[in-house]
Amino acid sequence: MVEDEKTASYEGLFFRILIVMIRQAQIAAFLIALSCSLSIFWGSNVWAEDRLISKRVWESVPPADAWIPATLTAGPVVESPYGNCTRTAMDTTLLTDQTADQTFSTNRSSTPSASQSGGAGTGKAGSGLDALPSFRGIKGIKNLPGGVGTLLMANPHVGATWYPEQNTDQAGTSLSMQRTYFQGAVPVYQSGADTYVLTAHVDETSIQTNAILPTTMQAMPNQLFNIAFGMNYFHQFEGGNVGGIVFDVGSASDRPFQSGREILASGTGFLLMPQDEKSSWFVGVNASTNSQVLYGVPIPGGGYFYHPSEDFQAILGFPFSVVSWKVARDWQLQYVWAFLTTMHARTVYQPTPDWQLYAGFDWTNENWRLAERVNEKDHFFYYEKKLATGFLWWFKPNVGLELSGGWTFDRYFTEVHGFKLMGENTVHVGSGPYLSSQIDVRF
Repeated sequence: MVEDEKTASYEGLFFRILIVMIRQAQIAAFLIALSCSLSIFWGSNVWAEDRLISKRVWESVPPADAWIPATLTAGPVVESPYGNCTRTAMDTTLLTDQTADQTFSTNRSSTPSASQSGGAGTGKAGSGLDALPSFRGIKGIKNLPGGVGTLLMANPHVGATWYPEQNTDQAGTSLSMQRTYFQGAVPVYQSGADTYVLTAHVDETSIQTNAILPTTMQAMPNQLFNIAFGMNYFHQFEGGNVGGIVFDVGSASDRPFQSGREILASGTGFLLMPQDEKSSWFVGVNASTNSQVLYGVPIPGGGYFYHPSEDFQAILGFPFSVVSWKVARDWQLQYVWAFLTTMHARTVYQPTPDWQLYAGFDWTNENWRLAERVNEKDHFFYYEKKLATGFLWWFKPNVGLELSGGWTFDRYFTEVHGFKLMGENTVHVGSGPYLSSQIDVRF
């Protein structure tokens, strides 16, 4: 009887995951179709030309006048005038960067100069994303504010993660959970110096536990949602500076959009100021009602962007720092930190354009507003650290499968408000393995 109950439980869990993944896939398909429709409607001729260039890139038949991978862009392919960080309006896909290294390295003599391409270094305004960092290979990192956060969301991807049952710090209780998600950023309109980018993030967490929140004696939520949609605007000025306004709105709660108490909003304004071909300064301000700390408080920031070659890019600053370093032909090191405790460190091995292996460490958190919270100011968090290893295989030119797994530890749910990482209303979850699968789509 016990075995039958366990079997039925696992079958029910499988079907719940399947249903949610189908829903997420439907959302992904809708957003991709919407972005393509908008691109066609607003710039059919330019968009068609870019698609042709993109197709030739994926087929490794580079046109003589376009050696930059045409990924995730609705505007003309141009050369960035700021050093050798060759990219289109948004090129954040690891595979295409590796492909670019191998496929286009011999074509640089035929690459149009900055003056020919209309780049910012010539006094002519180019695409609003041309001069922004590309940070190849780094994607899907949550909780990064502003323009860099938009870039690192990368091409649309949908996936699921499974955490098997582990004991909690409450006697006789355990917890297991599954997470499904969709995330992506797609330029939908580009005209001259202006670019508009549509972003979306949908995350659903299902929890099975008999633990309770110890202070308020409430049952743990069995389902949590984090949903946000945004429209970002980037402009490249004639002098070379790039400005951006990033805004999104949504709901993060066990009952999303039930009332105004569960609505979230965030916004960022920034200015990137190139100093020479290898370096830039940036300043900005970010505010979010769903941030890790300082909810709704404008947080100023700034830093230094250094990119001496296409193999090394780094932003050193606050509230985030990012480093992407290709240390050898097949090896890349990645590091991302965002205020307060978001961290991503990874070593990537990619001997061919079609697949890669990676291993690393992640420290992440998620933030919700429970509908029945006792204290109006409380935010409900989930924290975890994990050692991760994975395999990414681009089995189609535009579709990749990613399988990963590892060990999660220092896991806990907590309800807090203010500047602290843990409150009294906390449930600790035991360390254990996890498994994840993901589908990546690129244009």
